[in-house]
Amino acid sequence: MALPIARVVLFIGLVLVLSTCTQASTKSSSPVSTLQTPLSTPAPMAPVIATPLPPPERLIYVLDPNGGELLSRILAIDPDMQRVAFGIRTRYLPSVTFSPDGHHLYVIDTYSTQVTRGEERDVFSVYDALTGKLVVDDTPAPPGRVLYKIFPLGQPFLFFSDDGSSLYLMQYGDPDVHKTRLAVLDPDTFQVLREGTWPLACGRPVWALADRWICASTTGSIDSGFSVLLDAVDPQTGEVVDHLLTVENTDAASLALSSDGKLLYVVGRDAVVTVIDMPSRTVLERAELAVNDGRVLTFENIAGIAHVPDGKRLYLGFANKKGPNYNGLVNEIWVYDTTNWERVARMETRDPVMHFALSVDGDQLYAVSPQGQSLTIYDTDTYSEIAVLTDLGGTPARLLLPPASP
Repeated sequence: MALPIARVVLFIGLVLVLSTCTQASTKSSSPVSTLQTPLSTPAPMAPVIATPLPPPERLIYVLDPNGGELLSRILAIDPDMQRVAFGIRTRYLPSVTFSPDGHHLYVIDTYSTQVTRGEERDVFSVYDALTGKLVVDDTPAPPGRVLYKIFPLGQPFLFFSDDGSSLYLMQYGDPDVHKTRLAVLDPDTFQVLREGTWPLACGRPVWALADRWICASTTGSIDSGFSVLLDAVDPQTGEVVDHLLTVENTDAASLALSSDGKLLYVVGRDAVVTVIDMPSRTVLERAELAVNDGRVLTFENIAGIAHVPDGKRLYLGFANKKGPNYNGLVNEIWVYDTTNWERVARMETRDPVMHFALSVDGDQLYAVSPQGQSLTIYDTDTYSEIAVLTDLGGTPARLLLPPASP
């Protein structure tokens, strides 16, 4: 009897043990979430607000032909904030001019139909000067535009008449490329209004009026001496319609016209300045500038000359032939008082300068260097550096300043 009772007790104990294990397993497998407390709702993230930069009060432009590569660009610089505001991508050896109101940039450049080869095509494009936005894209231009050699030196190959009615384009001659030609275009449609030979009497257009150009040309020889001829030329016919003046014993290195068109400054290679009153066609004065030994006056096609709006200062670029790195570029800018022709300042440039220009208001001077890939901004009251913008890319070589507002 004892044995059956023992078996019953053993069975009951086994049942109790299994029941306990089952309950423990059930508890351990229950969802963890039942043991967690609710989390608080996170606060929403504050939106990121970007404060836009104020629009530039003024812009200057730097033409970078990129050493004559297939692609080039124009940089719009805010000189007051000392930064690049935007860039305009251009192509092979662009020529650039402003509309007379300064609102648009007119560009002619060249591209190949197969990128690096194929047929070359010259085209016009127009950009909003304040934003860089494309306004007119790839309008065919008459073929054969004159190209500069790597750097845009000397006289412009594309420019407007002062009233904006005509756009002038210099072209190679055909078949003789040295006998340059002139295309007169409608600036709205780019249709050719007239083509003809480039005026022989116009070595350099000083002022492009609506119906005539005021041109300067040099005549003479080393033995007989040189003179500068000032003529009024009809661009439609290429003929001289009026001889204005002959400046004797001068081989012009640079010329500068005052903003009102009344005074013309002719600077000779011998550093003699001739001041001409254009309305009366008379020479007002001639002054010989004192130049230190070893300094060479640079030609206008390098950096040349700049004239302040009030007419009281004249800026001339000099190269130091005795310097260790003489290359013909400007390394000193001299400032002259035009009332007595005394030098009032000498500004040594940080990098060799290919071109410099004054702001429209005359409060700043800008100097660009392809070798240093830099733009230096000077204060014209103190003749000191305000800022230097470096790493501007390929070969920044030419300054483009919009005309003064009417």
